[in-house]
Amino acid sequence: HSGSPASADYSVFASIFRKAGTPGATGPQMGPCGRMQAGAGTLYAALYEHGNTRYSLYRFNATAPTLLGTRWTHTLTTTPETVELRMSGNDISVYIDGVLRIGPVTDGSPITTAGKAGIVLFDMRQTGVNDTGGLDNFDAVDAGGGGGGSVIPIFTQHRHRR
Repeated sequence: HSGSPASADYSVFASIFRKAGTPGATGPQMGPCGRMQAGAGTLYAALYEHGNTRYSLYRFNATAPTLLGTRWTHTLTTTPETVELRMSGNDISVYIDGVLRIGPVTDGSPITTAGKAGIVLFDMRQTGVNDTGGLDNFDAVDAGGGGGGSVIPIFTQHRHRR
């Protein structure tokens, strides 16, 4: 979408899950991303990496990935989990179902512009394998406003499954 949040401090949410069946060795890799720079391949992403059974926090600069902080080892099931990518200044965090799992990581080479909110999906369908993962309930929320933030309506999208 062409809209951008008012500031670079916001959270991006998505519910992710593994579909029934056996995913391939590498897929799926999916999760919310923020501070995306249109056409530049620059963004933060909270990715679930099924092949490695873990969540990871990445910064991509011109598509080159940098792992930020530690990873959280976890096996995704068919029960949806809400993944939040929280960006506040140079501090980037990942929450799973409201529990801090990665960070906050202070990024020494931060992406400082608001950019856009979105999702990352890799290896969602592989040859000879049924759909392996799903993503639902995508939202982006401004960090501002004393009431805990407000939904950025231009980014809200629900019931999108792959």
